Amino acid sequence: MIRVAVIGRLDKDIQDVDCYLIRESLQKLLIKNGMIPVILTPIDSKRKILSLLKTCDGIVLPGGDTWTHLDEVAVDFALQKKVPILGICLGMQVMGIGKDPEKFLKNQVFHHKTSKVYAHRIKLDKNSHLYQILGKSTIFVNSRHKDTILVDKKWKVSARSLDGVVEAIEFSNHPFCIGVQWHPEDIFDRNTKKLFRAFQKACKKYKKSYNRWYRLERRKIVGKGTRIVISAFALVFLGKITYRLIKDKREISYLERELDATGDEIAKVRLEQKRLKKELAQK
Repeated sequence: MIRVAVIGRLDKDIQDVDCYLIRESLQKLLIKNGMIPVILTPIDSKRKILSLLKTCDGIVLPGGDTWTHLDEVAVDFALQKKVPILGICLGMQVMGIGKDPEKFLKNQVFHHKTSKVYAHRIKLDKNSHLYQILGKSTIFVNSRHKDTILVDKKWKVSARSLDGVVEAIEFSNHPFCIGVQWHPEDIFDRNTKKLFRAFQKACKKYKKSYNRWYRLERRKIVGKGTRIVISAFALVFLGKITYRLIKDKREISYLERELDATGDEIAKVRLEQKRLKKELAQK
């Protein structure tokens, strides 16, 4: 099963207590397309955030009112590791402003029309990834935003409304890095189906490539470990042989010294025999 990290958005429960949630419509849409949403809440430790993101095959930055450092870490991680990421409304805005909060323009547009399923029309760039997915130059979308952004130069604007407001962005040289200003999870039309199917395929492909990389790395580690073990055994074996050779050499040296001493004793005995023979001959 494909695991997708979804950033939880700050909200209030029935007792007016802060909590982090995701919309039910988004949850159902992910599950319907074969993805399991894993809700992430803000954590102080960046290392722990990254360890959680590494367990997922994709990332969704949903809509909401406020974002946290978790969003920024998730975007940086997705760009560096080529993890598929989909930004929705606020999520797209967080992606597009980069590290500059001044690019976030609050209460600058009047696109907040919650009562309408389709609020207005947007025009897609025909050279964009989003256009390749949807296959249309114009589509109708819903709209629940009052804010807009000045897009960072590293991002490509892939769609605008007819009044020029940024409606979608994407990152080049990435398998799937798209942000949309509308809420596709609340429009059950062909465009939503195409967008989430494309996102699911990208996550599935990433999962396969990551698993293959993991297996290769594991094989390298196991192979390296095997070589280390073999080398250790070889060193122990050579050490024993060397010790034995040194010991044998010492024993040989000792025997040679003993033989030399025995030879000296024999020579002395022979000299003594000659002396005695000489004395007997004289008598």
